[in-house]
Amino acid sequence: MSRSDKFCFMPGDLVRLSPEKEAEVNRRTGYVPWSDAKQKWVSDEKIRRYKAGEDFNGADIAAEYDRLHNAGSI
Repeated sequence: MSRSDKFCFMPGDLVRLSPEKEAEVNRRTGYVPWSDAKQKWVSDEKIRRYKAGEDFNGADIAAEYDRLHNAGSI
């Protein structure tokens, strides 16, 4: 693969952002990361549905979490 291929990464190309840089990028882009609790619940629910052979959509599961959380069920 060539470095000119814009969809390829070479070893060492990806680096972890510092917490400060990540916060700055989030502020600039308007991205709001999920809480740890939401991330865990959505992840666990995806795994449960996958193992049960159910169809699922991550965005729908996240919306379900928000609905249940707002209702005080979670």
